[in-house]
Amino acid sequence: MVVQVGGDRRGVYVKQPIEDRHNRGLLHGRLETEFHIMKRLSGALSADEGLHVVAPIALLAEQCALVTLETAGPTLQTLVTKATRYGAAPGRRDALRRAMVFAGTWLTNFQHTTATGKSEFDTDGLLEYCGLRLHLLSRHPGSGVDAHTCDRLMQGLEALVRNVTPEESAIAGRHNDYAPHNIVVNEAGIWVLDFSMYDEGPICYDVCNFWLKLEGLKASPMHSAEYVAALQSSFLSGYAGAVSPESAGFRAARCRFTLARMLTLLGERGRGRLLWPLHRARYLAHRNWLYSALFGSQ
Repeated sequence: MVVQVGGDRRGVYVKQPIEDRHNRGLLHGRLETEFHIMKRLSGALSADEGLHVVAPIALLAEQCALVTLETAGPTLQTLVTKATRYGAAPGRRDALRRAMVFAGTWLTNFQHTTATGKSEFDTDGLLEYCGLRLHLLSRHPGSGVDAHTCDRLMQGLEALVRNVTPEESAIAGRHNDYAPHNIVVNEAGIWVLDFSMYDEGPICYDVCNFWLKLEGLKASPMHSAEYVAALQSSFLSGYAGAVSPESAGFRAARCRFTLARMLTLLGERGRGRLLWPLHRARYLAHRNWLYSALFGSQ
């Protein structure tokens, strides 16, 4: 679809989730929230610094649809996948590091814009979420995690969350899928899209999720773990906030994401046998990190 914007004809993107009588209210609520947060961010972020959100045009309530301007350019995920492969051109890598700094700076600005002035880590919710997934792991024959180990891991997690600082517990807007595949890159900077899961919560989750998406590439023999680490550092240098991979809030959030990824990877065991060795390597990397993080907290 094409619309007239000023003197230019621009393409638009229409998001129209599949609705039924059971999810209609939920979908309408999410689209309305997404539209309003994108409008708010469009006026608050600095285009001069290359920080953007994909521009919202209209919320069509009757059609349960959200209309946004189309933004040209590859996703950050596409650039990361190409540039981290062994033998990638150095020029492409330099440009990607700059985009990573933008991604960190964007997240800082987003959190400052949506900060509530409150601070409370979601300890009970985190423990319940992780406890359930540890239970599921203990019942899975291929996990290598037994019930006794799960009990010890929960003890370590309880000790870890007691050390989360008020700064990391600060409540602000959460994108909840802030990751390279939801960022478009072009000469004007970066453009963030898809706020369908937006809510408010501790600031450490979005930082950790983005960093961990990159971390997953390190298990692949096709990608340079050294360069992936450099991209993670570039992202954190742009973020420059209270959250870091060594902090308790970041590690607690990482436990949550790690357990979810472990279960997902185990679910891939019976599908695509050619990919299972890579999935297995990623699973073991997650499990080893979890053991190190939580047994060391006790």
